[in-house]
Amino acid sequence: MESASKPEQADAPAAEKPAKATFETDIAAMRTAEFRFVYVFRRKDGGPFTDDDKRLLGSGMPLEINRRKLSDEGRALIVGSNFRMPEDDMNMLKDNFAFQDMSLPRPAEPQTANDNAQ
Repeated sequence: MESASKPEQADAPAAEKPAKATFETDIAAMRTAEFRFVYVFRRKDGGPFTDDDKRLLGSGMPLEINRRKLSDEGRALIVGSNFRMPEDDMNMLKDNFAFQDMSLPRPAEPQTANDNAQ
């Protein structure tokens, strides 16, 4: 006769860990959040950011920048915002880092019937 209380099986699968975020999933998350502007900054040599790099990046971004995500094993900073970065700040960062604009194109505003009226 078997016992009513059986020990749990030791070979039960462990809870699956969530997949590690990748650069592509981090970009997708910025787009899902519907940021109008998605920018990527990297070191020009392709290496991971140093503490000095992070300080420079932080000091060069205005408070309106909504989200910053260190990605690609510390080699990319993805920035999401609904505000365009001021030109002076952007130029300073572009002088020091490689830059990529990953913003989605904005759809053109539809014309109304009165737009063509004279």
